[in-house]
This record gives sequence, structure tokens and C-alpha cells, in this order.
Amino acid sequence: MERALNHVRNISLGLHALGFKQGEKITLIGDNRPEWMYTFLGAEAAGGIPFGVYQDNLAEQLLPLIRNSDSTWIYCEDQEQTDKVLSILDELPQVEKIIVEDWTGMWRYRDNPKLVSLREIEDIGARVAEKEPGLFGDMIGRQSKDGVACFVTSSGTTGVPKCVILTYENLLFMGSAMRKIVPMGPRDDYFSFLPFAWIGEIMMVFSCGLTAGFRVNFYEEPETVWRDFREVGPTIMFGPPRIWRDIVSQIQVKIANSGRIRRTLFEKALQLAYKRVDMEFKREPVPTFLKLSNLLAYWFVFRPILDKVGLKRIRHAYTGGAQVSVDDYKFLRAIGVNIKQIYGQTEISGISCLHRDGDVDPWTAGKPLPGTVIAITRNGEIISKSRAVMRGYYDRPDSQDVRNGWLYSADSGMVDSKGHLVVVDRMSDIIVLQDGTRVPPQHIENRLKFSPYIREACILDHGRPYVTAILNIHPENVGQWAENNNIPYTGYVDLS
Repeated sequence: MERALNHVRNISLGLHALGFKQGEKITLIGDNRPEWMYTFLGAEAAGGIPFGVYQDNLAEQLLPLIRNSDSTWIYCEDQEQTDKVLSILDELPQVEKIIVEDWTGMWRYRDNPKLVSLREIEDIGARVAEKEPGLFGDMIGRQSKDGVACFVTSSGTTGVPKCVILTYENLLFMGSAMRKIVPMGPRDDYFSFLPFAWIGEIMMVFSCGLTAGFRVNFYEEPETVWRDFREVGPTIMFGPPRIWRDIVSQIQVKIANSGRIRRTLFEKALQLAYKRVDMEFKREPVPTFLKLSNLLAYWFVFRPILDKVGLKRIRHAYTGGAQVSVDDYKFLRAIGVNIKQIYGQTEISGISCLHRDGDVDPWTAGKPLPGTVIAITRNGEIISKSRAVMRGYYDRPDSQDVRNGWLYSADSGMVDSKGHLVVVDRMSDIIVLQDGTRVPPQHIENRLKFSPYIREACILDHGRPYVTAILNIHPENVGQWAENNNIPYTGYVDLS
């Protein structure tokens, strides 16, 4: 913790010494790494507003984001990101400095006056700290809970993503509300591998990480994510359905490729575990025999498998961003993963509803966080109110998404008899068939994706009495199936 604080302090003071002013914006582009986090916090401490964007954006996609956010500084992880920015720099006259963290292969760039290394900024900051030891504290003292903490790109939109304005109050409220539901502290480990541009990662690393004080672990390289994930063995995890789908698929393939005895043992244990899970969902008392048999199954069958995918130590696992497949949900809970659904948006700093332990339902998103109110409008739209609701959109100040303190989600939903929120789908995505039947495509897509051989599914409406689907296969799993059945193939088309 002391080491991280030193990095943040030096970057903050270095930025200040180089002319980074109160209220200036800095766009951050790069993979998850400690330096990204230090720069984000350092910019905040200097009174600036950091804005993380996805590292796989093309240059033409970065241009409107940097321009709309009025960013005057840019952080680039390496040469790849720097080249993108340099290619559009003529259209960004307001950009003053480009901070580069990894200078590998960039010796020809040294003469560019706008480029500065992150190490150089830290060195400058360290010298400032020696001369003015109280400056860092003074800079932090100028911040207030109503001040703008960061911009975050909105999700679920078409076209150029919007710049959501989040305050320190928004982020601190989210972290403290989560801690009231999820016990977490300095002994916990979190593995950061999802993009920092996503509100889910900002919520976990900054809102929860800084208030709870748990360890934040990073991967060595993007290619070693799952190896490093298993090595860390996090105790808390949050990820979108596609991550959990990949984990379930890994387990399914491992079981399919195991010997007959192991496969049979797993299937028998899974049948018993499904019975327990179904009873828990229905809130029925689980017989002692079933509890004991599930305990034995966990220690001798499921736990070794969980160790193979890095989930042996997991205590609390959450999924959000979309409704996870009910089949994946039941499977993970059956083998011992305490996975729970959440619902939220970037515009409410991450989460508005989530499941509590002992009150889990695969068809719902749980109950509101403490201090959060959920309501359903007459046309079925989910609206919410809390201290975590955004201030607005920086680049679209006339937006009506927040009215009288209520955030309008554009999601269709209802509240069931237990007080749980049921999210149906995006209001604009619901398909109405010729006979008037309303079809939520997300539900069908999730059921299709439970197959280990289907990676993605897209439900389409062609104006007929039925829907159709476009399927994207999982090439590794289908390839393994083809080899096991002695079916020759040469590529993706053959497998499809």
C-alpha cells in the first residue's frame, strides 16, 4: 500500500509541476496494469479528471472520445496506443502532452516535444516531494465529495459512447453500500483483468478496493490472464456473463475429455448438487443427507476442478452487464461457486440491485442496495434513485436520462412478490411477433449459449411468426469434439 501511495503521489506532483491544472481532463488508453491505476489516481489527486477508454479502439474511434471529453493530456500504455494518438493528433490541437508508460521500441520518438515518459513524471514528482513535503496533502485537501472524480464511457449505446460524469460522492457511496452487503477487507484478493474503461472494473478497483482495502492483483501479460488468474486465486470476482460462460465451457470440456470413471463421478455429483440448488432457489429446507453428500462432492469432485480454473478460494462472485444464462448460473452454484447476479448501469456508478447470500434467484437481479430505490414506470421501464446517480453527460448536457433525481434506464422490468427486480430486456430490443407475442431475445440467446459449442448467439426478427438465430461456434470446443469423433476439418467453416 505504501508503494502504491508513493507512485500516486509522485505522478500527481509530477503532473502538477508540468502544468497539469485543476479541472483538466486526461484520457487513459491501455491494458490493465498498476501504472494505469497510479496515473488515474494521480490525476485525481492533482485535481484533474481521468477518462479511461477501451484499448482496442481504432484511431478513428478514439478521436471523438478525446475531443468530446476536452482531454488535454493523454496516457498511452505503449507504442501501439501512442501511434493511434499520433495519427490523429493534427485533429486534436488541444492536446498538450502524451504520457507513455512503456517505451519499448520507441527510440525514434524521443524528439517529439509532446511525448513524456511516465518514469520522468515520477522522477520530477519525487524531487518536488522532497522540496515541498506538504504540497501533496494540500492538493488532496482541495478536493470535495461533490467534485468530479472521473468520466466513464456509457454502455448499451450505439454510435459514440457518452461521457458519464461521476463524482467522488457517487463512487464512495457505491463502495460503502457494497461493503454493507458483501463482507470484504484487507485479507481479500481481487484480480483485475477486465478493461478499466468498464464501470464494473472502476467500481471494484476504486470504489470497493480503496474503501475496503483489499489487494488488487494484475496479470503479467494479456496472453497469460488465465494462468495468472489461477496463480492468484482471487476471493472476490466480478465479471460479465461472457467470462462466466468461458469458465463453464472450460470445465465442460475438461470433464468431456476425462476418463469414464471421472466423468461418471462428476455427473452423479452434479445431479445431487442440482437438487440442492433447486431447493435453495425454492427456499425449501435441504435434507441433512443431501447437505452431507454435497459437502463430500465439493471436496472430492468439484474443488479439484475449481482449482484448475482458479476459483478454489472464491467467496463472493458476481456477474453483471447482462443477465447470465440460468443454466450457467445453476451449474456454477452447483459446483460451489457463490455466484450472484447484479443489475446496474454506468450512470449509477455500477450497481443498483444485487443478490444477498441466502436470497438468490436465477431469474432475478436481487434487491436494491442500501440507500437505493427502484421503481417501475407505467410503461414498464426500470428507474432508480440513489446518491450514486451520475451528475449527467459531459458531452450531452441536454440529456433527459436523469429527471428529478431518477435515472431512467431504458430497460424493461418488474418487481416480483419477494421484492426482487426482474430485468426482461432492453425496451428497444423486445421483438413483437405477428400475433402480438413479445419475445425478449436476450433470454433465448442465453439458453443457446449454455452449449459448450456455441460462443455467441443473436436472435433476429424477420417479420414472421417465429424468430431466427445466428450462431457463432466455439472453435476450440467444436474442434476438440471433431477430433474425438475422428472428423477431419481444415478451419472455422468446416467446423461450423
